[in-house]
Amino acid sequence: MLAIVACGHSSAGPDANPDDLDGDGIANAADDCPRTPNVDQHDEDGDGVGDACDLRPALSGDRLAAFFPFDDPARDADWAAAGWQVGGDTATADGSAGWPSRANQPFYYGLMVEARFASVAWLGAAGSLSLAVDGDAVQVGAGCALEADRDGDGNDELHAWEVGGMTATMSLSIKVDPSVPVDMTAWRSIDELHNTAKLTCIAHVGMLAKVMSIPTTDFDTVGNYAVAAAAAHAVATSVIVYTSPGPPRK
Repeated sequence: MLAIVACGHSSAGPDANPDDLDGDGIANAADDCPRTPNVDQHDEDGDGVGDACDLRPALSGDRLAAFFPFDDPARDADWAAAGWQVGGDTATADGSAGWPSRANQPFYYGLMVEARFASVAWLGAAGSLSLAVDGDAVQVGAGCALEADRDGDGNDELHAWEVGGMTATMSLSIKVDPSVPVDMTAWRSIDELHNTAKLTCIAHVGMLAKVMSIPTTDFDTVGNYAVAAAAAHAVATSVIVYTSPGPPRK
């Protein structure tokens, strides 16, 4: 397991302009980083994902595969059907809600799901907020979750797991504050050339950031993903999905 602690990140609350979420003057549809301000739109590797939001800025081939700013009633209907209350450019869970992607992403070696929340509050001791990749993280796949304090130390936790594989938990060192925005990322990457794969979970809670990685045993690339809440009040302002290539197949 790899664990990193960092500071220096901030998130915004519900967006004043859903057509330009990051407020950099470039509309979402044309912005190579629709959630991160980057007026210069610099893209060192030329893959269409700007350096400001590219987890691999020196490697080309990343693709912005899906973007949900919760401003399109037709696309948001799936979220509402899954238990999220959609309105005011947000999707809100009160209690339990789960949203699985309807379509799988095409063949890739990396799948990144990033969700931004204006507020997260636990409604019970079993409170959690999770992102799943390559499955629902219940029957198959892997997941990253913020969880209400499970070990009684007074701090909430970041949990990474693969169904049928490794699981690991690290302390956030704080309790999630409903007045503080939260960003979560679940990133599954596969290196088929070297027979390795891993899941990376990233959580930004206000200015605090924590990152952890675990190896995964499953090399299948399904390409679906999900966002779920349990015993939580969570206000999502956007969800964005990236895919990335890897080394040539053997």
